[in-house]
Amino acid sequence: MVKTNELAVLDRLEISYDLAGYPEVKNYEVVYGTLEAMLEGADKLVITADEASVESAKSIKSQLTKYQKRIDEVFEVEEAKYNELVSKKRSLKRLFERSKNYLNDGIEYAKTEWAKEAINEYSRLASEDIDISMIDPKTYSRKLTKKSVFDVIESEVIRIEEEYKKSQHEQEVFEKYCNSKGISSELLLDWQKTMSLSEAMERVDYLVEIQAKEAKKMEEVQAPQPVVKVEEPEEIDELEEIDETDETADIWSVMLRMTDKQKSLFKQFLNDTGIELVGKPSIVDDIF
Repeated sequence: MVKTNELAVLDRLEISYDLAGYPEVKNYEVVYGTLEAMLEGADKLVITADEASVESAKSIKSQLTKYQKRIDEVFEVEEAKYNELVSKKRSLKRLFERSKNYLNDGIEYAKTEWAKEAINEYSRLASEDIDISMIDPKTYSRKLTKKSVFDVIESEVIRIEEEYKKSQHEQEVFEKYCNSKGISSELLLDWQKTMSLSEAMERVDYLVEIQAKEAKKMEEVQAPQPVVKVEEPEEIDELEEIDETDETADIWSVMLRMTDKQKSLFKQFLNDTGIELVGKPSIVDDIF
């Protein structure tokens, strides 16, 4: 159980100054030891769901908060003095920082001009135009002399040229690989910019595989479908044969399957050609 009356030990805290003028906290060890022992009891306090238990815990917490603020009261006067001291120190240093920043801007400007001059000097080493934006300022901003800036720019121009040649070679290899696979390299340039050459080639292989599968599906869809045998309709009555003594006309025995529209056209055809339809009356009547 926490005994809040023990918290009165905080009143023994006092800040004083030694002979050298340094602040010191009197009775610090005694106060620290007393508080540590007392607060161990708070850490072991059993709190249940009982309302009275909760209210007791809340009361103890309130007391601890109150005496915790007492520590702030003991130190706040000296802290205010210290904070004022720190604030004045920082304001004085800012005077120097302002001037240093101005001078630093001028120095950085000069280094940038040196870098541009060096780029003009060493651009002959490159196959493409070199611009100051292509070089990280960190590579030359820490250099102390013009010569050192020129040296680092020369190295950077050589590096950019090597990367350019490598990129051109890889692009040529990539385009040939695409052509061998029947794929337009223009469609895959973005892939090459974000992937290594080997990864881009793997992507081409994947695309070719997908296209092959799609082509196979199209062939299957367009392939001739198997012929389905349709059962013959029920046999209709045959036309009766006419007297074959008529030598002026041949007799044909046929079966016709027609829609109503086709029967109408067939009837018109018979009338136009003068072909005589003979047979069972029921069949002839059905047509005419």
